[in-house]
Amino acid sequence: MQLTSWRSASRAFLPCGFERAWGSADGVESYFERLNALAPVSRREVQVQRGGHAALTQTVVVHRDSHGLPYSEHPSSRFPQCFVGESRSSDFELIIDFERPEAAPLSYSIGLPLAGDITMRLQGQTLTIPAGAGALVDPAHLEHSRLPAGFHMVEVFLLKSDMARLAAEWQPGLDGRHLRFEPLLAPSLARRVLFMATQAAALLESAAGTPGAAMMFRRWADMIGLTLLTEHARLGGRPPRAASAMVPAIRRALDYMHAHADAPIGLADIAEAAHLSVSTLTRQFSAALGQTPYAALRDIRLERAREDIKSKPQLLVRDIALCWGFQNASKFSSAYLQRYGERPTDTRARKN
Repeated sequence: MQLTSWRSASRAFLPCGFERAWGSADGVESYFERLNALAPVSRREVQVQRGGHAALTQTVVVHRDSHGLPYSEHPSSRFPQCFVGESRSSDFELIIDFERPEAAPLSYSIGLPLAGDITMRLQGQTLTIPAGAGALVDPAHLEHSRLPAGFHMVEVFLLKSDMARLAAEWQPGLDGRHLRFEPLLAPSLARRVLFMATQAAALLESAAGTPGAAMMFRRWADMIGLTLLTEHARLGGRPPRAASAMVPAIRRALDYMHAHADAPIGLADIAEAAHLSVSTLTRQFSAALGQTPYAALRDIRLERAREDIKSKPQLLVRDIALCWGFQNASKFSSAYLQRYGERPTDTRARKN
């Protein structure tokens, strides 16, 4: 696979899998009507452009067991669990309303638009995922999404149970049920996920039923999960502890950070507020939160800056960055992109 073709709307990315196609508006609409009846978790609506020739092509690769047979994520499921799928469309928009979040699939969904920007509403927040970037969401939190005419996307599905297992192995004692991810993936991370998913899909199809094939596929799938855990999970994948369960010194340090996030405080100031030495403070932060005190302070400042970017359009982004302790605008933008999957100017443009 050539990553230089990332933005190509015509090139198929999945080299294998079961492919199906619909070449007319009636065929496309009939397909989604059947899907609405069979999978009522969400309601899908097709809006064909006037004079357009609606068409849809899908390629799907499903998980397989050690014998090469498709398996479901739940014994009562009527459908094989999809690992990765690719969809290419023309001349119609697809609008999806999620009506039964309690019945959402037991997987995380990673959407990687190759052509056409996707809009979604996630727990009341509207997001735009541009072509070349990506989104990682829990379908239980999705409320609405819109795929534009001519969309081309790859979607990867990772079982929540697998992610919880990886999280517990990665950081012993971590409760994987409370994993939290920022929804937007930066383009660089989205490209790597796409590469790993296509490699795993090719192996899954070409080596199905051969000795070791299931293990090799699982290694690729685990690599995707670990990459997202180590690079995209909030607080290193560890949710903040409740105040009542947190070490008092860590609670004092965090309270001090929140109260003085706009001040030029240093590690010694934070340690003094926590009544600890610098080395003990660093060690306790690593054990309790899986990050350094400086990383926690940076996250607090980034969150405050993000709130101001959304709510104070009269202020320049660089002035907001300075207000929250970021002296270098380029480094601020880079840190913001890594945490939120978009640049500060993208956040502001979406609000206007």
